[in-house]
Amino acid sequence: MKSTESTSSASTLTKTRPEEFDLLILGGGTGSTIAAWTFAGEGKRVAVVDRKYIGGSCPNIACLPSKNIIHSAKVVDYFRRSEEFGIAHDGFTIEMSGVGSADNIAAAALTIGQQRTARGILGGYMLKLDARHGAKSLNPASESYFLDHAHDNEPLRATCWALVHLCWLQLQRYSITLYHLDRAALVRCAALIAQPDTAGSAVERMAARLFGVMPEIKALECVKGRFFDRANEKLNQLTRFATNELVPADLRAMAATLSGSDAAALSGRNQNQPEQSVSR
Repeated sequence: MKSTESTSSASTLTKTRPEEFDLLILGGGTGSTIAAWTFAGEGKRVAVVDRKYIGGSCPNIACLPSKNIIHSAKVVDYFRRSEEFGIAHDGFTIEMSGVGSADNIAAAALTIGQQRTARGILGGYMLKLDARHGAKSLNPASESYFLDHAHDNEPLRATCWALVHLCWLQLQRYSITLYHLDRAALVRCAALIAQPDTAGSAVERMAARLFGVMPEIKALECVKGRFFDRANEKLNQLTRFATNELVPADLRAMAATLSGSDAAALSGRNQNQPEQSVSR
C-alpha cells in the first residue's frame, strides 16, 4: 500500500501531549455539561467533546432559530392569502436566510426566582428573546429548573443557574436584562454588577465572573404582571415535586469547579468588554 503524507491536522495530533481523564463525555448539550460539572465537583477530571453544536441543538438548529422561522412562515402564508382579508398586492419575494440566524436576536431577558423548601432550594428561569424581525419575541425561548439540597440563605443560586444556561445557549453577547422575583437577589445582583470585587461567597464569585463576560447586563425587579404571575405559578407548581423538570444541582460545587477556570472560556470571547450597565 502506497504511503501518503500526513495532513496538517494529523501531524498536529501526533505532536500533542496525551492527557488522562477520569471521564469523557461525548456531546456538548445541556445534559452533558451538567453531568460534567457534577462529576468535576466530585473531584473527577472530565472532558466534554462535541463535533459541532456547542450548547446542543436548542440554540443552533432547534428551539431558538426554528420558532422565528415558523412564525415568519405563518406571516408569509397570511400574505399569500391577503385577498381573503381585503388586502391587495402585486407580488412579493421571500428571503428567509436571516430570520433564524443569531444576528436576528436583539436582546434577552431572564425572569429568575428561587424558593426555600423542605428539600432545599428550588429555582430556575424563563428566557425571553426579542428579535429584530420575524417573531417580535419568543417567550419562553427556554426555561430550566433545579433543586439544590442546601438550606442556607444564598440568594444568587437561581441567578447563576440562569446565567450559565445563557452561556450554553451562546447568548451572552446580547443586551441582557435580569428580572428578579426575589428582592434580596436583586440587591446582591445589582451590587455585584457594579462592584464585582465585593463578592463574598463562592456562589457570588461565580455570579461576578459570569457578569464579567456579558458586555451589557442590568438587573431589575420583576413587578407584578404577566411574567411575574407566570414565573410564580411555575415555582409554586414545582414545589409539589410532582414533576421530572427539576434537575438535581449543587451550585456550591459548580462554583468551586469554575473557580479555577477562566470565565471568558464560557463565552468564547476575550475579557476586553465594554462597561456594564446597572439599573438602580
